Amino acid sequence: MRQGSKNSAFFFFLLIVTAPLICLAQERLARLEKLIDTDRYEEAQQLLPSVRQEYPNHPSVLYLNGLFEQNAEKALQSYGIIIERHQDSAYADKALFRMGQYYYSRGKYDQARKYFSRLTRLYPQSQLRDDAQYYYCQCYLAQGKLDSAKVFFKAFVENAPRSPYVDLAIYDLESSRFAEGSAASAQMGDRLLPASKYRYSIQIGAFGKKENARKVADKLDNAGYNVEVVDKRQEGKKLFLVWLGKFETKSLARNFAEKFHKRFDMDYKIVDRTER
Repeated sequence: MRQGSKNSAFFFFLLIVTAPLICLAQERLARLEKLIDTDRYEEAQQLLPSVRQEYPNHPSVLYLNGLFEQNAEKALQSYGIIIERHQDSAYADKALFRMGQYYYSRGKYDQARKYFSRLTRLYPQSQLRDDAQYYYCQCYLAQGKLDSAKVFFKAFVENAPRSPYVDLAIYDLESSRFAEGSAASAQMGDRLLPASKYRYSIQIGAFGKKENARKVADKLDNAGYNVEVVDKRQEGKKLFLVWLGKFETKSLARNFAEKFHKRFDMDYKIVDRTER
């Protein structure tokens, strides 16, 4: 047999052997992406090592590397690679949002704003767009730049009236940070919104000890959410409830709660604030 025929036979044999392995790797990658899309992160974490062996630089793998990495610097490196090399992937907006959250949680608000702004500018159809816009406003608020915060909060409310974050943005505008010693209503155009109009909140925990409730509340407060600890007596026992946000309608509260649950995987229920 000639040398060329031997080489052809070898490569044909190699193709037969490796093709099923390639197909299996592709199937695992597809399954990993489906798990991410359906927020089944525990299963995704178990599958990640095997997929990472074949696709170490795939954006879905890089995103999960950052998500599960305990070392913040290494996590940022993974997100950074997605942002710079995989701008057209389904994970670019998620990576930008994670970067913004990281800097926000550490009080580096100027850097955080850059990532939130980049997300809204480059990915206007992203499901995280409202989240990024709200955080963008919160950055100014956290820095004490009230005039800028007020401008951007108002623009957000006017331009995204159906966003689940609108009620939180209005609540921020009505807070005492914008009106000295006042819990009065804020006038926005022709719309008067008294504080009593916000009937619903999202309860994400009930604790027997106040310090435990406070730990959860502080975590969410650091992440930019409006949260409060409410004490209430139920069946003869005093409980400390963690309530998130204030909403005008039950449907708005539920819409926000569903997005919150996807991000933090925390149980919740909608509560009527008038029944305290």
